[in-house]
Amino acid sequence: MTDLTEKEKQLKKQKEDIEELLNATKNILKYQNFETSAREIFDSCKRVTGAKSGYVALLSEDGSENELLFLDSGGLPCTVDPELPMPIRGLRAESYKSGKVVYDNSFMSSEYEKFLPKGHVILRNVLFGPLNIEGETVGIIGLANKDSDFTERDAKLVSGLSELAAISLYNSQMITRLKISEENYKKAYQRSELYKNIFAHDISNILQNVQSATELLDIYASEADDSKKRKELIMLAQEQVEKGSKLISDLLKFSEIEEKGLNLHKVNVCQKMRKAIEFVKRSYPESSININLKSKFEDLYILGNHLLGEVFENILINAVKYNESTTKKIDVNISKDKNNNENFIKIEFIDNGIGIPDSLKEKIFNKTIEKDEEHKGLGLGLLLVKRIVDEYKGTIQVKNRVKEDYRKGSNFIIKLPECESSLL
Repeated sequence: MTDLTEKEKQLKKQKEDIEELLNATKNILKYQNFETSAREIFDSCKRVTGAKSGYVALLSEDGSENELLFLDSGGLPCTVDPELPMPIRGLRAESYKSGKVVYDNSFMSSEYEKFLPKGHVILRNVLFGPLNIEGETVGIIGLANKDSDFTERDAKLVSGLSELAAISLYNSQMITRLKISEENYKKAYQRSELYKNIFAHDISNILQNVQSATELLDIYASEADDSKKRKELIMLAQEQVEKGSKLISDLLKFSEIEEKGLNLHKVNVCQKMRKAIEFVKRSYPESSININLKSKFEDLYILGNHLLGEVFENILINAVKYNESTTKKIDVNISKDKNNNENFIKIEFIDNGIGIPDSLKEKIFNKTIEKDEEHKGLGLGLLLVKRIVDEYKGTIQVKNRVKEDYRKGSNFIIKLPECESSLL
């Protein structure tokens, strides 16, 4: 009779163990988030072994320590700073090294006890189950303080549950990678559509202008007294070719940023600005341009690169191109600013151009820009400016020069983090 009762208990226990394994398997399918799934599997480990406390941790990227996912002290007092690192040493290092479950039923009298930090929960016994993915141990389930000793049966059950936890981790990582890949694909597709639309639109305008110029040249070719008109038409055609070249150049810069990112180094903002101003003045020799640079500081630095000049040139050129005033006036103010205890360099471009309607102010920096007849050339240049400023961890916005009337001109405001003195 006693033997029968004992067998019934064993059968009941086996049934419970199988149910825990099945539940853990279901949790892998149920939860995409690894932390949630790991918590459920950890609780199963506690139930099947009788452990009172434990944790789940993942191996850090450099492989030097555990990064705690969660800790269950089992209600026992623990004063260890949770921010302290968990180096791979002691008994858990044995589990990492072997990729197998290890346990010790006399932990406080073992050689591993010396590795416990001050204030740690007393550990009567411990068991570690590794999380193995493709032959590498990438994490661990730690269990402790079972009332009786851990057994080989416990080791086998935890080994099976650890494998399920590893599968859950792998699935979670794959889902994350797939989401990132999907997001990257969407962004790449949106960029390609954007570039295609802008490129097709602007190239179409350029070719149309070149065609008009050549047709008019053909008309004036037989008229000897119209050399001035012919010269103007030739200049128009040359300008359109330059526009096409600039468009292609901008597209190549976009590709460079997207594919390689930017290598940043210290850049003197005022020096870059002066060069940009000189470039714009040389580019429009027949226009009356007054660019006034104001800065109390000469040596202001950011982490940037050669494309900072591209940012300044694009904004200055737009201020000249989209300006019907006899004299194109642009005030460039460079100052220091502070936000949330972080130092910024603030750069304002205040012009007397045609301005930008409120409905377009946000759109000009993103893919939703609509090419109306008045502002149809703004597209790619300002998108490039925004992309570069983003790489520099800065911000850009546009306001009216005169608050209530956008037609009086614009104020482009760029804020870039000031380079720390230790980096200079």
